[in-house]
Formats: sequence, structure tokens, C-alpha cells
Amino acid sequence: MPDTNHFTGLPVPIDGEASDGPAAFLNFRAALAGHTVLFATDTSNRDSLYADAPVGTLCASTASPTVWLKTAPPNTWVPIYSDTGWVSLASAGWQADYADNGSYYRVSNGRASLVINTTYTGDDYVTGGSGNISDQTVVVLPAAVQYNSLIKRVLMPVSIAGLTGVCRVAPGGAVVLMTTNPNTTVPNGAVVQGSVDYSL
Repeated sequence: MPDTNHFTGLPVPIDGEASDGPAAFLNFRAALAGHTVLFATDTSNRDSLYADAPVGTLCASTASPTVWLKTAPPNTWVPIYSDTGWVSLASAGWQADYADNGSYYRVSNGRASLVINTTYTGDDYVTGGSGNISDQTVVVLPAAVQYNSLIKRVLMPVSIAGLTGVCRVAPGGAVVLMTTNPNTTVPNGAVVQGSVDYSL
């Protein structure tokens, strides 16, 4: 079964060619390996199943929206699409004076989206004339949305009981409340809300 000029490069029979079913099927199966999308539950399952797959193979996860491209044998794969969907931060590292009201993160193709919605439960405090707050850690994010670059600066505008403020998303995942309006009181029960997108 010779190759034709079909754009896929798959071997198909030419009119009048003598039949050779078993050999033709084996040739077709080998050629098809680079033209299919394979499936795996996770990276370990993928690596165990497809170490012999050719470079250029696509593999899709059956457990999450992720697609990998094989770039080198035996198991060098790069994600060409990934999306966690919105994931709750309820079990993240919330600090003693902050309670989660429904906060979420999402990681899609190397970018993180963060939505913080929390209630301050500590004592009332008054900001100074500059509005600075002695850096208060609100929550420590899970590893999936942490970045480690020491030169990156991710700032998230927030609303604090109707006031404006700024949080910093620090390397290592701490979301730190930095500033709010000057000479104002942040009361017990103040709701802190904000969102930001950043590359990982």
C-alpha cells in the first residue's frame, strides 16, 4: 500500500494494486500514530502509555481541560492548552483576621486570574495620613497560582468597606493588604474585595 499525495501522508491503496491486507493494515496503523489525539488521565498515565509515541503527538487529559504536545522522546511534552476552571480558595491559607466569603482562582494557559472576597474579623484600626497599613497578610495562595519571580510586582486594587485600597500578590503566594484611604477606620466586619490577572 504505497503513499499517495494526500495531504495527510497516510498510505492508501492505488486503483488496481494487489491486495496485501495484513501488511497494509500495519503500515496504516504506523502512519496513523502521528495523526491522532491520544487520551490520558494525568501526566503519569500519559508518560506510562505513550513513551513510544512519535514527536508531534497530541494527548488530551480526560480529567481536566489540558492538551499536551510531544516534543522529544521518550516523555517530553508541553501543554498547548490548559484551563483549571474556577477553583475555590476556601481551603487556602486564610489568616486569623480574615474569613473567606467566596474567593476563587483560575489558571488558563499560563495566566492566573484571582478573585478575593473576604471579611475582616479583627479589631477596628485607623489608617495614618498616608493610608499605609503595616502589611497585613490576608491569605496565602496555593502553589498553582504562586509565582517565584523576585522582580515581578503584582498589585490588586481592592474595595474595603466602600474604601479603595491595594493588595500585593507576593512571590510565594501571600496576598498582602498594603494601603487604603488615609485617616479612615477599617471596622470589624469590613468586606475586602478585589481581582487581578497575572502571568505565572
